[in-house]
Amino acid sequence: MLNKDLSTKLAKGLLVAGCVVTLAACGGGFGQDYDSPFEEPTPTPEPTPGPEPTPVPAPVDNNILANSEFEDGSGDDFTGWSKLNSADTITAVTSDTCAGRGMQAVSAGGDPWSVQVSSPEFDTTIGADYTATMWIKSSVADATMRFSTSALNGAQYGGDNVIGTSWQQVVWNFQPNSDATQLVLDLGASATTYLIDDVKIVPGLEPDPSSCPHTDGGSAGPTNLLSNGGFESGDGDAFTDWTVENGASGVSATAAEVHGGSRALQAVAAGGNEWDVQVTSARADTVVGTTYVASMWVKAAAAGGQVRFSTKTDIDVAQYQGLQTVGTDWTEVSFEFAADDVKTSMVLDLGAVAATYYIDDVSLTEKPAE
Repeated sequence: MLNKDLSTKLAKGLLVAGCVVTLAACGGGFGQDYDSPFEEPTPTPEPTPGPEPTPVPAPVDNNILANSEFEDGSGDDFTGWSKLNSADTITAVTSDTCAGRGMQAVSAGGDPWSVQVSSPEFDTTIGADYTATMWIKSSVADATMRFSTSALNGAQYGGDNVIGTSWQQVVWNFQPNSDATQLVLDLGASATTYLIDDVKIVPGLEPDPSSCPHTDGGSAGPTNLLSNGGFESGDGDAFTDWTVENGASGVSATAAEVHGGSRALQAVAAGGNEWDVQVTSARADTVVGTTYVASMWVKAAAAGGQVRFSTKTDIDVAQYQGLQTVGTDWTEVSFEFAADDVKTSMVLDLGAVAATYYIDDVSLTEKPAE
């Protein structure tokens, strides 16, 4: 009979021997690396962080002048601004502006103050530095204008600025002599038509960054798709890019009654059909289904006139506005429609009521997205 202790020792020895045999059979042994069929997973590398996004700077606005972009006001008025001289030549425009609404001033040439408009009053520190800026363009090259001030302790005058036919920014540094000041635009020296927008006053000697048309978050003014909408081009009683379809004997040019510039269209109607006196623009490029707004400034020699817009296209399907009543003051008449062809002419239907009409600043613009 085997000794119990001996039996235990033999069993342990066989177990160890079996492990040794097994390892040898698998190609390994003591003192050698064991080739395990399992591999350690390759560590996933940490993602490389991307560059931090560059923050978009907020627009700089140190302007202290109220209604500096002429957006506030009705008709041809600008809230807070005063027309000091030649008020009837200073009007509002909504096309060819830096954004939205702008100012138009027509000068026959003469003294700088013969066409003059002043800003709302703003608080100033006597002797401190301020910078006045505005965006301006002229209908002719080499026109001149200047800034000045109106204040309790007397006016101050800037030098002449030469203005060309493209938008440019005019800058004037000044030190006020009073604790409240108005900026004055002296626009009368040259015979021209000015377009003006974005008049600003900032403390210090450096103007805020700006552009015209706006590229800093503002929206540019709508583009007029009609050629010669102000009737400035043409010889005698003819208007470039406009055709008198009916009532030609009653249609002429006038310089006596204008809304902007130096020339407008005058039409005399005997009364009858809307189309008895009819003037048509050149074709404008339009997109089918897109909404457009046609606009004209019109007045009548007597109250009770009636006019309308209609359209003319190559598909010969016209769209008609209802008759619009106009009086003896300049009134803006607008007509909204969806284009049904790729080329559209705007037609001024002026024959319905016996009257003499004056028409100016006709435009066709794409309706802005709401």
